[in-house]
Parts: sequence; structure tokens; C-alpha cells
Amino acid sequence: MSIRIENLSKRYGEFTALDDISLNVREGELLALLGPSGSGKTTLLRAIAGLEPADAGRVLLTGEDASQLSVQARRVGFVFQHYALFRHMNIRENIAFGLRVRRGEARWPEARIRERVSELLSLVQLEGLESRYPSQLSGGQRQRVALARALAIEPRVLLLDEPFGALDAQVRRDLRRWLRELHDRTGLTTVFVTHDQEEALELADRVAILNQGRIEQLGTPAETYDQPASPFVYSFVGAVNRLPGQWRDGRLQVAGLDLAGPAGDSGNGAVELYVRPEHLQLTQAGEGWTATVLGSQRSGPRQRLWARLHDGDAEVEVELPAGPAAPVHIAGTEVRLAPVQYGVFPG
Repeated sequence: MSIRIENLSKRYGEFTALDDISLNVREGELLALLGPSGSGKTTLLRAIAGLEPADAGRVLLTGEDASQLSVQARRVGFVFQHYALFRHMNIRENIAFGLRVRRGEARWPEARIRERVSELLSLVQLEGLESRYPSQLSGGQRQRVALARALAIEPRVLLLDEPFGALDAQVRRDLRRWLRELHDRTGLTTVFVTHDQEEALELADRVAILNQGRIEQLGTPAETYDQPASPFVYSFVGAVNRLPGQWRDGRLQVAGLDLAGPAGDSGNGAVELYVRPEHLQLTQAGEGWTATVLGSQRSGPRQRLWARLHDGDAEVEVELPAGPAAPVHIAGTEVRLAPVQYGVFPG
């Protein structure tokens, strides 16, 4: 099922949660809504589900205006951060709940419900645990039960609100891989909310980055990381160094170094250069900026340096490969640095 959001707005008093948002979610896509707290991610997700009425705009599900449809009529599976499992029910009963509360012709025979629950237990890799209660499961297992319960009603779309936010780092990594595999098997259109950039970039087909109720950028994980559309995206997705610069006589000058500006751009006045730590490379004498190392840190396969540029006195973070053959840069060492990829925005 495809989702089309047209000019959606939502206010809470003086606070604007959604500011005229338009967005298309493709059928079978896994889309991440990424942004800081208060950016509108969860409000947008709840508006798609029908849990939050919008002040303006509409939501279309496969071309049908769903603005007046109930949550049940939209056939949306929703998974919350804190599982929301029924503690007094075992796993089998939790998964079957959405099917058993149906009435009339929508109600399935008991044999079909049992069959569906067995299928889902296998899908979420919890076979043999159906008689346990939520308190007897780990956090990762409880979240799998929540996903199985959402899938039980055969939803047209799956919505996940910070599904791994309450789990520790290793469990989150394991569940991310598992969720991606689950999505590829089911082909279900999925939208998930996260403030974790690593989670979004690893899981999603596309990422919508929200800020103050607006979409700053929509693109693939590679596009949002390598080609940020704004200073906010550059700063929010990944680490970045910011350096003041100037357009002078058609040349871009940053900390005493002439750099190539964006194609077709040769304005005048102050700018800021945005360059990621891994896009600063060591160069030969006479090239790039001269800098003094302030400190270094080994982090697995990477070495992180902090250095001060001689011209302009700006401090930068540099990320380099580490290993037995890699040079060790101690504090006080002089190095030459040059940016190999960067963004330029008005100062």
C-alpha cells in the first residue's frame, strides 16, 4: 500500500508540530522518519494511523482519502516503544488478541486464529515460547511479540514508533538486522520513527529528516549522508566540522586556503564550510591547511584526531584509518590537512 500525505498541519496551542508537510511513501518501502525530539516525527506517524487528527491536509492510503476513516478501517499495524503487551496474557493470547476482538463476519474461526498465531511465532522466531508471559521474556523478545501482534491483523501498513528505543545497544543492532530481513520477506509498507541516525541509515530504503515540523530532506541513506541539503542535515546526520569562510573575487577562501566552490556558485560574502571528520585527509607539505595535533584517540579500526588550524585558529576533528602500519599522531605534532568533500552554505 502506498501512502500520500498532502499539506498536513497540526498545532498544539502555540506549538506547531507539523507545518504543511507533504510526503509520498512508496508501496513496499521501508521509510524512516528521523529527527530530534519535538521535530514532529511521532505526530506524523500518529496522523497516518488515525490516532491524531490533523488540523489541515489529508492522508491518502493507496489513493483513498483516509482522513475520515477510523483506526480500524485504515488497517494499520502500530508498534510502540514500550511494547504495550498485556501482562496477564501469555504470548499466544497477546498475538491473537486483535483477531479475537473482531465481531461479526470479520471474526475468524478459532482454528484459523491458532494457525495465524503459529505462523507469526515462526516469523518472529519465538517458536516454543507461546506459553510464556511478557515478564518471562527479554526486552528484544517482547518487542518481537509486539511486532507479531501488529502483523496478526494483516495490516496494509506497519507503523513503528521508536521500536528499539528501550533496548540496549547490542540488542538494538540485532533487532535492526532482523527487522530488515522481516520487511524484505513480508514486503509490507513500513514507516518507522527514530532519533537514532545509525538506525535510520542502516535500516531504511529512504529517510525523511524532520526539523521543527518540516521535512528538511528526503532521500536514500547515501544521499542524506553524502549530499546534505542544509546545515541542519549536515549537523544532525553524522559528525561535522564547521569553518567560517568568504567568497572573494569569485574564489572560496577558508582559513587561508582557496577551495573549489559548488558548481555555478560564486557569490560574495560570508559562508560556512561543512566537512565531515572522515573527509579531512593528511596531505603532503605545501598542500592544505597546516595544523597542530591537540590529542588523539583510537576507536576500533579508526583513529580520531583533534587539531587546531594555524590560520584562523579553528579546531577540527579528523577521522583516519587505524592499524599497525598507521602513523601515531601525538599532541604537538604538526600535520597538513585538506578537505576532499564538503558543503558550503551562507554564513
